[in-house]
Amino acid sequence: MPDKLESIARRRFLRVNNVVKRTGIPERTVRHFAATGVLPAIKLGKKLWGFDPDLVDEFARRRSYGH
Repeated sequence: MPDKLESIARRRFLRVNNVVKRTGIPERTVRHFAATGVLPAIKLGKKLWGFDPDLVDEFARRRSYGH
């Protein structure tokens, strides 16, 4: 298990504002999608979400949000 945690810790996550810029999805919607599991995300703090860039790009392609 420590190997998996170390792998997660080394990743660079996008923040909500980065996802907004990358996809054009409104901030409130990004937060809602993260909270409801529609957009894969990890909770990094009380109000802080982390998003895997590859999963965000895949999500945007599937939903036609990509620019």
